[in-house]
Amino acid sequence: MAAIHNEQVSATIVLGHVGGEVGLLTAATEQTRGQSLGGSDNLSGQSVLYMADQEPIIGEEIFAGGAYLSSNPSHHASLQVQDIARWVVIVAILLGAVARMVGLL
Repeated sequence: MAAIHNEQVSATIVLGHVGGEVGLLTAATEQTRGQSLGGSDNLSGQSVLYMADQEPIIGEEIFAGGAYLSSNPSHHASLQVQDIARWVVIVAILLGAVARMVGLL
């Protein structure tokens, strides 16, 4: 928490297995008017982050952390590539299922 009060820190990212204590970090970030971003796999940590954080991360949004903090075109391009790759995998799974039902595989 002491590092958050340093004037050089403009953003705080908290990711991982954190519980309710993450509320202390988000409060310290709020006091310095910094930007905070957080995600947890712990239910109590998720609930605190959802209420206290400016940008709570839920699920796969963890991979979009860079795009939340900067407007760099490469971050947005990577998100678009992830979306395209996701759709390619979905279509491949559906085509495989149909081919299996028809008897081609």
